[in-house]
Amino acid sequence: MSTSSPVYTVRELVDYLSERIAGDPQLRDLWLTGELSDLSRPASGHAYFTLRDGDGNSSFRCVLFANRSARGAEHLAAGAKVNAHGRVGVYAARGEIQLYVDAVMPAGLGAEAMALELLRMKLEEEGLFDPTRKRGLPPFPKRVGLVTSPSGAAYHDVVQTLARRYPLAEVVFAPASVQGDAAPGEIVRAIAALNAAGDVDVMIVGRGGGAAEDLAAFNTEIVARAIFGSAVPVVSAVGHETDTTIADFVADVRALTPTDAAVRAAPDARELAAIADGLANRAGAALRQALADQANRLEQIEARLERRKPDINGMRQRVDEALALARRALDALVKQRQGALAEARAALAALDPAGVLRRGYAALSVPASGAPVASVSGVSPGDVVRATLRDGSFDAQALPDESASKAAKRPPSKGRTARNDGGQPQRTLF
Repeated sequence: MSTSSPVYTVRELVDYLSERIAGDPQLRDLWLTGELSDLSRPASGHAYFTLRDGDGNSSFRCVLFANRSARGAEHLAAGAKVNAHGRVGVYAARGEIQLYVDAVMPAGLGAEAMALELLRMKLEEEGLFDPTRKRGLPPFPKRVGLVTSPSGAAYHDVVQTLARRYPLAEVVFAPASVQGDAAPGEIVRAIAALNAAGDVDVMIVGRGGGAAEDLAAFNTEIVARAIFGSAVPVVSAVGHETDTTIADFVADVRALTPTDAAVRAAPDARELAAIADGLANRAGAALRQALADQANRLEQIEARLERRKPDINGMRQRVDEALALARRALDALVKQRQGALAEARAALAALDPAGVLRRGYAALSVPASGAPVASVSGVSPGDVVRATLRDGSFDAQALPDESASKAAKRPPSKGRTARNDGGQPQRTLF
């Protein structure tokens, strides 16, 4: 033992190891495989476990913290063979070297499969696969975007299917390689071009079937994020049924084949025509039934109105009868009034002074005032009175009683005349 060897404190050694480990790029990003044991899950939600080799002679401490970046915790089970991804670091409190795990998956997967699974878990954690964000497809698209190879079978399958099922839709083609190193970038640019067009209603992105390595472009992060960021709903159309690509998880709708994608992206015009015919028939039947119901209701209303309307003819007859009765009553009243009038006329005629005068009587009155002379006591000798007869009047002078006899014997004087009130000549008796 050399006396010149440096003396470290525990903290200094731990810090030294931490720096050396942190500076090794291989230890910052590695996969460790083994059998899981000594699993502990405290209330904090973190997971502490050990990975051992199959012979049990080697083990390594691991920790998986409960945070947003931790993926695959569901694979943790005692005795399970897993692959754990993370970085190697030093736990300063005990000076222990351990693996800080950020992802766990079942053992037996190849490097590409593990990388794909790691990407899948990462994107899922970010919410790119969230079903609640997936959009529905427009029921009647006017323009259908298509991202695929112009030389592949997928192009012809989609175009022919749309032409047969829904010729109203226009196919907007954005060509892109779907295989090889350049494919992911071309697919991303084609998706961006269809979004920039501004008039595409739905987009189909995919290719025909192939081996797993042929589908690699649809398992890349840039393609997944381009699909996720598309303003146009995306139908994935990778021609395989057993495997699922990252693009399938991110797309709004997954189709099993390009033909299936065309079926999902647009309706069948023949089915629409059949539906329209059915709706027209149903509408016609409903309209006819509604008209029949209204006609029946109208008849019922008319019947009720017929029962409730007034008896016009009966009213007319009653009016005629009332008018006839009134006419008879009026005639009787007129006759009654005529009889009463005749009686009144007879009574008036009996009381008419002119009638008395016609019988030879005379009415005496004072000429100056017209006051009647009804008694001898109302006249003094020498007074002038006016005698009114049937055909005129004359004035006379009252004589004293002693001369009345003489006057009676005296012949009437000739030559003295007087005119009556009617302008006729009248005689004066004295």
